Amino acid sequence: MQEFDPFLDPASKVEDDLSSFRVICAVQCQHKLLTFHFSSGTGKWRGITFNRSTPLTDSLARFPGLFERHYVRGCFYWTVSFIDSFMFMLDMHEMKLCVVDLPTGRYGAPHSWAVVEAGEGRVGLLIISDGMLELYS
Repeated sequence: MQEFDPFLDPASKVEDDLSSFRVICAVQCQHKLLTFHFSSGTGKWRGITFNRSTPLTDSLARFPGLFERHYVRGCFYWTVSFIDSFMFMLDMHEMKLCVVDLPTGRYGAPHSWAVVEAGEGRVGLLIISDGMLELYS
């Protein structure tokens, strides 16, 4: 196991029972990305599978600290600082972990990503690079 990242699910704040909560745990093994979901209401853990047939590359497995987590509209997103082609998305409504292709851009290195709410129910990707600010939605 390379990385173990437990965190509270912000959506659990809106549940009727104020004492209930949900925990998500992202686990990065050498060549796999897994997530587990715990509900205090059921007292059980549930595994969420990753739909990508290709395993994580050696460079991703060696540098787990390069993953950055974002939360927008019921989904968690993980961007990887040196990868421009995709990010990981955990959809909490469908309980599905998948890869989202990123738009091809002219951003150079170094750059910063942020997954943001773009208004009118849309999710956006904000990229800051070389003094430029780009928003994709």
